[in-house]
Amino acid sequence: TEWQNKAGVKFNYSRDKNPDRKLRLGFVSGDFFNHPVSHFLRPFWDNINRQEFFIVGYNNSETHDKVTDHFESTSNLWREIRSYSSVELAKTDT
Repeated sequence: TEWQNKAGVKFNYSRDKNPDRKLRLGFVSGDFFNHPVSHFLRPFWDNINRQEFFIVGYNNSETHDKVTDHFESTSNLWREIRSYSSVELAKTDT
């Protein structure tokens, strides 16, 4: 993409075609704490089938409470990204 070329970021995806692999879902939010967005998201988050999906939480907030603890403990992978630049974030988990 144009942004990718300007930022100098090269993506290398593994293109795993195994139909039995887990699909990776990433959620980027600055509201993984006691906030209306987290109250909206939580029922959906809690009902994602972990046998079929690998859940990654990308937290973009300094606020940390028991709601944050819940999201972090129920994700497969948790990233604190508030200090990441766009380029650093694009390179994460690729």
